[in-house]
Amino acid sequence: YSFCTLLVTNYMHRGEVDMSSSNPSSTLDLGRDTMTLAPVDAQRNRFPCAIVWGSLPCLSWMFPFIGHMGITDSEGRVHDFAGPYTICIDRFMVGKVLKYYQIDPLLYGGITAWDNAVAKADEVYSKKMHNICCQNCHHHTVHALSILGIHYNIVTAVVVVLFKGKWSSPTACLYLIVPFLIFCTIMFASIYFTSK
Repeated sequence: YSFCTLLVTNYMHRGEVDMSSSNPSSTLDLGRDTMTLAPVDAQRNRFPCAIVWGSLPCLSWMFPFIGHMGITDSEGRVHDFAGPYTICIDRFMVGKVLKYYQIDPLLYGGITAWDNAVAKADEVYSKKMHNICCQNCHHHTVHALSILGIHYNIVTAVVVVLFKGKWSSPTACLYLIVPFLIFCTIMFASIYFTSK
């Protein structure tokens, strides 16, 4: 429990929306205008203006840094490139979001610009063949971010969400860490017993 609590510790980063205030929604001020993002709702898989990450069964259990990525709109709905010519909206291909990294949309043109960038990336990738290495969910997310002027590549997007992102719940880390520990135990045990 204490290990997961350590992992859940929230850090504020430039461009990250503070969702920990007493107000359940985050208020963003731009001059006299006030825009409000919907609150994070992990039960409904809603993480407004964020990069999201989930576990790919078997693959993430062996390599925890490999997973499925998506980007959310201002309402928190996940958009992800799930397969050839397929964009899932509000149906994250791998189920529950485990980690998310929120970005303040006002730093990059506002909520409308954010939603337009996600929609444009959806349109482009709905016409593309999916390829696990060269044209995947990470590319779709990075494409939407590049439209906004956020210059991540597929590696930096993963690093940001895994190391600066927040766990979606206090137990979310268990979905990633426990299978990895079981896999490591089996591997070490098999190596130990076969070497005797």
